[in-house]
Amino acid sequence: MTDISTNNLHRVFKNDNNGFFHKLLPNMEQLDAFKHCKDKVQEKLESDLKVIYGVKPKFRLQGSWAYGTCNVPALSTQEMDFDYGCYLPNACFVDDEKTEGEKILQHVEQSLKVVCDEQGWSLDTSNASCLRITGFLSQAHFDVPLYAVPDDMFADLQDVQIRTQKSETIANERIGLDSAILSLDFSEKNGDTRPDSLSVFFGESQFSNEITFTTLSNEARHGRYELGLDSINEKNSVSKTVKKFNNQKIQNIRLIKRDEDWKPSDCEKVREWFVGTCDKYPNEGQQLRAIVRYVKSWRDFLGPHFKKAPSSIALMVLVTQSYEHLQQRDDKALNAVVKDLPNALTKSINCKDIVGHESEDFNSLDAQEREFAKSLASQFSKVLDDCLSKHTTAFDCLADLETQLGCRIPMQPELVTINIKNESKSSFIESQPLATVSAPAIITTQIGG
Repeated sequence: MTDISTNNLHRVFKNDNNGFFHKLLPNMEQLDAFKHCKDKVQEKLESDLKVIYGVKPKFRLQGSWAYGTCNVPALSTQEMDFDYGCYLPNACFVDDEKTEGEKILQHVEQSLKVVCDEQGWSLDTSNASCLRITGFLSQAHFDVPLYAVPDDMFADLQDVQIRTQKSETIANERIGLDSAILSLDFSEKNGDTRPDSLSVFFGESQFSNEITFTTLSNEARHGRYELGLDSINEKNSVSKTVKKFNNQKIQNIRLIKRDEDWKPSDCEKVREWFVGTCDKYPNEGQQLRAIVRYVKSWRDFLGPHFKKAPSSIALMVLVTQSYEHLQQRDDKALNAVVKDLPNALTKSINCKDIVGHESEDFNSLDAQEREFAKSLASQFSKVLDDCLSKHTTAFDCLADLETQLGCRIPMQPELVTINIKNESKSSFIESQPLATVSAPAIITTQIGG
């Protein structure tokens, strides 16, 4: 049944190719650039560290790439951050943490310097806990944090051979099951970078109990990818992924630091929580990840206006706590989440479902910074409310959205369905003799995502 109680701006976000959502996604060229950098880093460190420590390191995606929520930068001063964690077992380290940290970071620095010199990239060694590569792609950097993990956890991580195919080749050839999944999820038309597909594409190590199995409908197997993921009927599912995690395996991970005591890390616990939360919703949480992207994009676009912007993990927690799945209504789902943001940003942000971090406060803003964030979030909420419930023209809706999300909002009035009546115009029409009233306008049926 069509909802005529509000304006409908879903297609502004999800229209094929032109929708705001699609403009947030890394494109094929960017994916390939990150993967090329990742392959060079992994090949070199596997070779060099095995000689030194007697074991090949293993690698895991981290941050927004592990969650499937990495956005293309909103401003020219921002960069995409790719975190690729390098894991070694505790057995490799026999001296005190400060000594071992200095040694391994020196080894990794020497290895990555060779890679960067060969590729014409730059290496930044100023951070005490990771090394950063730039120059492989504009507005992007590649961070390599190092981790010491329990020996049994390291043994449980399964090596995955480095894939040499580019995303475009995979999409075009559609060879094999994994390739079909990738061509679907990385297509700029359908537009979603799902965590499981990114895991396969980048070839990260996986825990033995991260069970992933996928089935494709006949249409998907033959490359018929016309529909967006949130439009696919569950009966004819394009993909079904089941992941199971063993909390006991993911523990006592330490971030290796130079000349400092090593820091306990929650990288795997946050990932486990968010992916598990997404799996509770249709299409493995595709809409939930989209709402996280929208809120992060708002934060990034208005970045200079914050005294200090809330962290991505703080925003993720708040989104998951307020989110309700609304099929083909990203506009209303976003509005419901943003209504709660102003007050939530002034309080502690806790998540009882992140194992081992139930009482941690993810809100790092001080009192004044929280008030600034509240003010900006209140304006965002008002704009969304006005767009859905007050504006009577598509132009007003799009112009208002642009103030909060930037020029990537498509200025295409045909993507907005106006259901709110202009009360002053209606009163004028009702006061006229019946014979002078114009015939009712015909509103074309909405199509698309």
